[in-house]
Amino acid sequence: MNRRRKSSIDQDITVVKAQLDILRRREAEYQTLLGGIRRLMDTVHDERVVLEAKEKRLDAQKKPINWLPTEILVDIFVECTTLRGRDDQAFCIDGVQYHSPMVISHVCQRWRCVALATPRLWSQISFQDHSWNPRRGRIFTARSRGALLDLRYSSSTDITLSKEAKLVDQLLTELVADVPRIRSLVFQCKAPQSLEMVIKMLVCPDHKFSQLQSLDLCAIIPGPAYSNTIPLLSRDHLNDTPVERAEGEGDSARGWSGLRHLVLEEVPLLNLPKYFLVNLRSLVLVFCPRKNLPMRRTAYLLKMSCICQFLSLTPRLEELTLDNIVPFFDVMLSKDAGGLPPDEESHLVPTPPVRLDHLKTIDWSYPYAADVHRFMSFLDVPRLVKLDLQVEELPPKRSDMLLWRGYQSTSPPASLALPSVVDFPSLRDLSLQCAGEEPAVAVVRKFTFPVLEKIELANVDTAAQSLQGGEISLPILPRLESILRDPRLPHLTHLTLSRFTISPEYGRADAVLGYMPVLISLSLDACGRVGRLLKGLEEKIVGPIKPQPPGDTPTRPRRGVKVCPRLEALSFWGCHDLEFASVLAVVRSRNRPDVRDAEETPKIPGSPKNKAASPVTGVSGRGKGVEKTEEVAMGRQIRPLRKLQVQSAPAQVFWGTFAPSSNIVSTLIAAQEAFQPAHIAYIRIKDCKLVTEADALSLKDLAVADMMWTSS
Repeated sequence: MNRRRKSSIDQDITVVKAQLDILRRREAEYQTLLGGIRRLMDTVHDERVVLEAKEKRLDAQKKPINWLPTEILVDIFVECTTLRGRDDQAFCIDGVQYHSPMVISHVCQRWRCVALATPRLWSQISFQDHSWNPRRGRIFTARSRGALLDLRYSSSTDITLSKEAKLVDQLLTELVADVPRIRSLVFQCKAPQSLEMVIKMLVCPDHKFSQLQSLDLCAIIPGPAYSNTIPLLSRDHLNDTPVERAEGEGDSARGWSGLRHLVLEEVPLLNLPKYFLVNLRSLVLVFCPRKNLPMRRTAYLLKMSCICQFLSLTPRLEELTLDNIVPFFDVMLSKDAGGLPPDEESHLVPTPPVRLDHLKTIDWSYPYAADVHRFMSFLDVPRLVKLDLQVEELPPKRSDMLLWRGYQSTSPPASLALPSVVDFPSLRDLSLQCAGEEPAVAVVRKFTFPVLEKIELANVDTAAQSLQGGEISLPILPRLESILRDPRLPHLTHLTLSRFTISPEYGRADAVLGYMPVLISLSLDACGRVGRLLKGLEEKIVGPIKPQPPGDTPTRPRRGVKVCPRLEALSFWGCHDLEFASVLAVVRSRNRPDVRDAEETPKIPGSPKNKAASPVTGVSGRGKGVEKTEEVAMGRQIRPLRKLQVQSAPAQVFWGTFAPSSNIVSTLIAAQEAFQPAHIAYIRIKDCKLVTEADALSLKDLAVADMMWTSS
């Protein structure tokens, strides 16, 4: 084998190196070219991304929802969550439960960024036994960051007691770390055992609920048995040593004084420390009525003594709601309360009335007529402004119902020594809903309302008998003097009557409206024979403003209205016998220029055709001649009642139907108001079959500025 020479090999190597150099240069050139292409590709990619984003923004600008700034979106999201949270945050679609914050955060990228950056959106956390997820609760808590928490737990009726107790215990364990951030807390549990765990957490001095403003504790089963939670029936945390020690420390006491709203439903009272009650503004007590007195030791009976003790710890209370409850009266007013006579034979414990200087509103449903006076006798409420009562009618076959309410017979015993009259010096709004006519005439007869401005009387009798043709027989509206102790209402400006029939008795309408000299608004809801009442508003009087001295030339008479000269608003809802002619007559009698009737020819005062136009000079019904004739022309005379204590020396009265109000300085001004009545400017007519829309709208031609007619 011949070997190549070294020089030959070197030549080949030189050729290969030359070729390699060429390839390396070409590879570098290609690499440079590829780099440039990649840079071009990246530039094109970035430009494409920017243009795509711009396209999306431009396309989004076509939708009105995207015109809103982020601040507005935040407010909308929070409001949406709040509205949903009033009932239940979760809603179900195709069997799957969704929560408002989760749904909002999955709509689009912008909404998700806004949602995740809004802690308030995640501060309302709802737990249900059928969908409770600890992980979801921790996610909401983490995303809420420093926002105050609104927590709600509700159980279903089909959950077992052991499972409910386990869930509540687990939930409370998860909430311990976030106790300082809790603003509102709602627990609706099936068993008292679960509520006991919640109360223990609230009572524990180590847990400082410094931000707690609203607390709602509810047992969803009516009349629950406290067989396994006996301490809740007799436990009074006001005497607990740890709580008293916390009061002495000061910091804990100040941290527990933020509660403003409290709701207790079927939960025994006096289980919360008094730090929760010091600044309480609103209190709601809900206890379903029972058919008989509970005899079991494990049943809870709401006693009047507990209510008095509880209310005495709420000095700043402003709103009190008693929903379907009547306490068992186990106490009586003490001997030094209102000068009551001593009673050594009564077995009831004497107690003084509870003074609530800041209480403004009382809303009470389910009491009987006798319960109202007895309960209100234990309260001293000098600043009460609104009283809303929904009174039940005592069943004729269940007189024993009074026994378990604390009465010893079918009527309150005389040994209770209740005050005969309870005064409400600041009450301005009275709403009374009664079942039938008898409760209406008995519930507030022992109360005085010297500055009453609004009255709403409603009949809620569901057992009204049906007449032929499907009509409902409504009770007759009682006389005002049979409802109120003093029917004179010199400050009343608003009157609402619901589901009553106006009495056809002559003068009854005058008897109602004649006591209301400054009435501004009259509303009639599903009332019958309303034409009789409108007839009183239509009646006119003609005469001079004041009697003429003897010898002077008599002035031409002026026309005025007989009652309610300040009336401006009329509302009719479901008054099926209302006729348009009655409304038109009232409007015509008031919406006219205040001028003297120069066109009318003077007539003889005693003539039969001019009895209604005779000048009125006196109020006596025992006179003779002209005075007696004029009294008959004016209609029914209202017998003068005793003077109110706030009135000074009696003023001389020129007109039999003018009852001067507190802001009428003389009877002359009262007469001027009658001859210059206010215009009817506001009329509402809804579901009145005899009044058509065309007729109603025609009232605008008579200076009715605000007229609305709607059908059913």
